Amino acid sequence: TLGQTVLFNNKINSDTTTFIHNEEQIFINPTNPNNVVAVWRDFRFGYRQVGVGYSTDGGENWVDTLIGLTDTLDGNPYEWESDPGITADRFGNFYVVDLCFNPGAPTSAICVYQSTDGGISWKAPVRVVDRQAFEDKELMTCDQTGGVYDGNLYVSWTRFIFVPNPPPSTIFLSSSTNGGTSWSSPKKISDGIHDTQWSVPVVGANGEVYLGWVQYPNIMFCKSTNGGNNFSSPKIIFPLQTGGYAFLNGGVGVFSYPALATD
Repeated sequence: TLGQTVLFNNKINSDTTTFIHNEEQIFINPTNPNNVVAVWRDFRFGYRQVGVGYSTDGGENWVDTLIGLTDTLDGNPYEWESDPGITADRFGNFYVVDLCFNPGAPTSAICVYQSTDGGISWKAPVRVVDRQAFEDKELMTCDQTGGVYDGNLYVSWTRFIFVPNPPPSTIFLSSSTNGGTSWSSPKKISDGIHDTQWSVPVVGANGEVYLGWVQYPNIMFCKSTNGGNNFSSPKIIFPLQTGGYAFLNGGVGVFSYPALATD
C-alpha cells in the first residue's frame, strides 16, 4: 500500500544445518551504502568458526564464507575462532576482529582481518595479542573523522589468566595507526581488582575514544582524547539492577552490557 514501509528478511548465510549462528554484527560501507558486510559466530561444523557475508545490493542478496578456514596456511595455529566484531574506515576498507584459540588450551590470540574489496576477500590475519591467557569478548572501532587520528583502529577486550587463584578479569585496549598492520602493546583499562566483561569502544566527532564495560555490579566509562594513548579514570555510569544477567519474558536470557554510539 502506498505510504507503507516495506520490510524484508533475507537470509545472510548459506548454511543448511540446524546448528546455531549468533553474536552477529553488521556494517555499511561508508563510501557505498549498497555494500554491507556482516559477521557472526558460525557452528555449521559443530564447533566455533566465524562467518562473514557481503552484499552489494543493500542487503537483498548475500555471499558468505568462513573467514578462518585457511588460517593454518597463513601461520595461525588456532583451530577455533569466535566472538567477531566488525568496522570500516572512511575509505571503505573493512576490518574483522575475532578470538582465536584451541579447545582446552591455555593460550589464545586476538586476530584482525582486512578486506579492501567490500568483503569479497580477506587478507591473512594479523595478531593483536597472542599469549598465555584467555582473551575474551573483543570489539573494534575505527576513527572515520578525517582528523589527526583518522584511520586509527581500536580493539578492547577482557583478559582472563588461568593460573592458581587467578585475579579478576581485566579490560585491555590496543590500537593500530597503520590499517591493522601492527598493534600497540595492550593498555590496561580497568583496575584489575573487580570482575569485568564486555567492553565496547566508539570514536567521537573529534577523534575521542570512548569505552564502556561491565564492572559488576556497575556499567563503567572512560575516554581518551589523544588517540588511545591515555584514558581518563574509570567512573561508574549507572548500577545494574540485575547483577548483569537475568531471564525475562518466560526464560529469555539477557546480559546487561553497554551499547555505545556517537552522533
